[in-house]
Amino acid sequence: MLASAIQAARTSDTGLSVFYVCAIVIFPIALVVVRASDLVYTRHFLVAGIFTLLAFGFSVARWWTEGRKRLAVASGAAFVIVNAVNITLLARDGRGQYRDAIEYMAAATPGDSVTIAGDQDFRIGTEMWYYLPRAETTKRLQYVDQQNWPVGGPEWIVMQNESWVVEQPQAELNLAGGFRYSLSKVFPTAPLSGLHWYLYQRAAR
Repeated sequence: MLASAIQAARTSDTGLSVFYVCAIVIFPIALVVVRASDLVYTRHFLVAGIFTLLAFGFSVARWWTEGRKRLAVASGAAFVIVNAVNITLLARDGRGQYRDAIEYMAAATPGDSVTIAGDQDFRIGTEMWYYLPRAETTKRLQYVDQQNWPVGGPEWIVMQNESWVVEQPQAELNLAGGFRYSLSKVFPTAPLSGLHWYLYQRAAR
């Protein structure tokens, strides 16, 4: 399919076919080599994925204009069928349910103040910075980083995991200082999108 798409691009513009080869094959590999890291994330190939879809469109359009309409329609249908599960999960879970999770913690917390911490300040803190002002609640919401926990510990701890991970989170967190947190609710995300959030509420010491 990719070779056919590049061939279709070459017939209209040789430079365009070279561009597609670089964007889809050469640049992603070069990025991995230059980073020299064992960690390779799906997002490193997002641009390559976009141009792969455009290349796929080249092939389908070529078949359609050449009169091979059944092949074009069958290819489009196969693409939808192969991605049906992921599309369904994306429609259900979206790219994370961060605002819903924040509003859940606010509703489940007695009093007017809600303190929230996370297991990774950059990831959780970034989402909190964006969604806390947008949460529909009258309570005062505060995210506290790991260096500034209150004496009694935050009311909530948000644990996160990658979108492709499928596993049951642990039921409790037992932290230094005698703090114990119980799993309250899981907010999943669609594969290859956001982050799973596991919400832990502080239990009585």
